[in-house]
Amino acid sequence: MPSRGIPYPGVEGKTIAYIETNREQEFVYIHIRFTDETAVHISLTADVVIYHAALVDETTGNQKVVCDYVVPDRLR
Repeated sequence: MPSRGIPYPGVEGKTIAYIETNREQEFVYIHIRFTDETAVHISLTADVVIYHAALVDETTGNQKVVCDYVVPDRLR
């Protein structure tokens, strides 16, 4: 069975009064307000990071690494 995502205990069965979204600088904010005057606040950010960067030689049809510039931890 596929995952439905991350459970948030305490919100099951609540009725949503409204949902607001807002964007400020690098963040997106989601505010879910329930009819019992409780709310869930979610802050999102998308960080883009170079995972791996390398100079490769493709002359033989294989990708032979000539020089690694950024190496992921799992390859060190």
